[in-house]
Amino acid sequence: MGHTLFGALGLFSLNILLYCGHAQDALLHIEPNWSPLFTGEKVSFICDSREGNDTDWNYSFSRNDHLFTTNRTENRYKSSSLTRGDSGEYQCVADHKIRPVTRESNKVSLTVSGVPRPVLTVSPSWTSPGDSVTLTCSVEPPSAGWRFFWYKAVPDMSSTNNYYTFELLAGGTTGTEQDSYILHGQTHTAGYKCRAERGDPVFYTQYSDVKFVWSGGVNPAASLTVSPHRLQHFSTESLSLICEGNSAEWRVKKADEDGFVLPCSYWGEMTGSTCNTDTRASSGVYWCESETQSSNAANITIHNPEEAASSSVFLVPLVVGLVSGVLLIILLLLFLRRYRKSEGEIFSF
Repeated sequence: MGHTLFGALGLFSLNILLYCGHAQDALLHIEPNWSPLFTGEKVSFICDSREGNDTDWNYSFSRNDHLFTTNRTENRYKSSSLTRGDSGEYQCVADHKIRPVTRESNKVSLTVSGVPRPVLTVSPSWTSPGDSVTLTCSVEPPSAGWRFFWYKAVPDMSSTNNYYTFELLAGGTTGTEQDSYILHGQTHTAGYKCRAERGDPVFYTQYSDVKFVWSGGVNPAASLTVSPHRLQHFSTESLSLICEGNSAEWRVKKADEDGFVLPCSYWGEMTGSTCNTDTRASSGVYWCESETQSSNAANITIHNPEEAASSSVFLVPLVVGLVSGVLLIILLLLFLRRYRKSEGEIFSF
């Protein structure tokens, strides 16, 4: 009898807990569940009561324990465009419309970062005609769901600022799922950039910086000649960069070690198809381009004569010291050899 009574009381208590308490938690999940998310993207918070129908409940949502919407009849809350301030821990609560039952969900962490700028890498960066080149577009920090778009730089000869326009390379308006793209049979110098997108509505990253693939081979339709014909020069020297090929209008460009591109007018004077440099010229990769063609590239190093002279001040004594040391060692070896030979002659008597 006692056991039956205790069993009945236990079952009654369990029913009360199921009816009024938190015996079964709700489940909160976020769609899309990418991490991190970025400013401007939109998500949906979905609260699953895990009991009965969704319409049997009212729903509330909170961030960092502060409610931002309550008594919703729908279990889905769609965000506006996210900002960094939306980062935090989210939770939902489902309240039954008829019975005094509340379901609290798990907590889900959401991180919102600034709009990413992809990093484009090219490999190899110097090519011979016919080589294949791999473009790789990386979104940092890494996350899922991206489609990638690839663009080729087209010189805008009508622009006084020497700008480029960009045309899609692969995938058209739909992009590619792969984060890399192979260019087959690269024949000339060219610039590229990339961008990624994901989601619905579509969220776009920024464009990557432009990266160039340099061609070391001469293209008959577009070629660069350096005069004097060498790649090491002094800033006090007169240097001419001559463009030749199937075009009536040419521009000479230079990319410095940081990838910053400037036209001839910043470090010389363009006369017809020739750029004559002045003392503002500096080391970098130089090439010619027209509206439809780009030439081979030349990696030119321009030295400051004062720096070269300063280097020689240290270099000359170093060379003299090394030569003197070698001569001294040779003399010592010769002396030792003669000494041993003469010593042998003395003991032979």
